[in-house]
Amino acid sequence: MRRDLVAIVHSGYWSLYLLLLGMMLALARGPHATARSGRALLVAWPVLLIALAPNAGAFYASYGPLFSRLLARQRYCSVFAGGIVVSLAAAGVGLLLAALLFGLRQPVFAKSSELLGLSLSLALVAAVHVAIALVIRGFVGWFGAAGRVVLPLAAGPHAVQRELDVIFVKTEQRFEKIRLDEILVIEGQRDYRRIHTPTRRLMTLQTFADFERQLTPHGICRVHKSYMVALDRIDTIERGRIAIAGLDVPISETYRESFFTRIGHR
Repeated sequence: MRRDLVAIVHSGYWSLYLLLLGMMLALARGPHATARSGRALLVAWPVLLIALAPNAGAFYASYGPLFSRLLARQRYCSVFAGGIVVSLAAAGVGLLLAALLFGLRQPVFAKSSELLGLSLSLALVAAVHVAIALVIRGFVGWFGAAGRVVLPLAAGPHAVQRELDVIFVKTEQRFEKIRLDEILVIEGQRDYRRIHTPTRRLMTLQTFADFERQLTPHGICRVHKSYMVALDRIDTIERGRIAIAGLDVPISETYRESFFTRIGHR
């Protein structure tokens, strides 16, 4: 999915959340506070901070590490446990902010039952954000992959198609499954090769020669002694450098001719 669309999804989600918070605060102040709702929100900024900061942390902790390290690898029990940990951590941050902004003399901190109720409420709201973050991240990944299953890059004998397929790459401890349509860049780092995907980075001792045999027919091309790129993921090519998903990859003279032939420009 394009970055601008992802930004729209995120900004829309948080705008809706802030709107709901504003409505709840306005209702809590009573029916006669509508005319001064903007001023009321300014006065209630500590409440907004407590409602926003911990949940934003929970959302992006789930959208990033929790998804890529656990859910994307189908470790569902670990995802559940991680979600609980993230939610409890967010609740702890919310309580800390409440103590700093309102002081420990508030009645809610004096009674254990009220403190427990507040803690559970904060954790429940954070858990909702965790779940929504995982759903949005899964949709973003699915939507992006759905449009890239098969994509011809050039007409004629050098046309390339990326087929939905997988390879298994040996890391230090296990074999990792990688979908070919997820690979962005393979980068050489001394004796290791780093595989860049939208959600993770994998290190392997597998050689470029091995990758060339496996991946060249699938539209992943060697462009430098230390780089291979997925041709259908390239954003721009300028002055001998490739921009791809925020990465800057050089094109060496050794591979320049074969690379431009692959994309249909000799």
